Amino acid sequence: MLEAKLKLKTDEINNSTKQLDEFRRINDYNEQLLSKANGKEQALNEEIEKLQKQIAHLEEALNKSWGSRFKCFFYRSLTYPRTTLHILHWFIYYLLPATPPPKLHTFPFLGFSTAKVLNIVRHQ
Repeated sequence: MLEAKLKLKTDEINNSTKQLDEFRRINDYNEQLLSKANGKEQALNEEIEKLQKQIAHLEEALNKSWGSRFKCFFYRSLTYPRTTLHILHWFIYYLLPATPPPKLHTFPFLGFSTAKVLNIVRHQ
């Protein structure tokens, strides 16, 4: 009877050590999976930072491009449509051969015109 109890106890201990070994193997496997996942996460975070820096650099380059500067100039010129149209008329006058010349007194940057001077001379 004592031997039977002893055998039962040793069987229980053997079973519990087997379970403990299984748990340790499972725990080691889970730790390996976790370390791999952490490595992948760190690599992805580094890749995200790299791509964010690249996006910021490309946005900065896009903002400095000729097209965006022209677009900003165009939007600013919409606030002053008369001046913009006069500048555009001068540009077209020099670009196309059949365009009539713009009037000098309507061009906003030239405040002095010969017609005013001649009017002053005629009245005296």
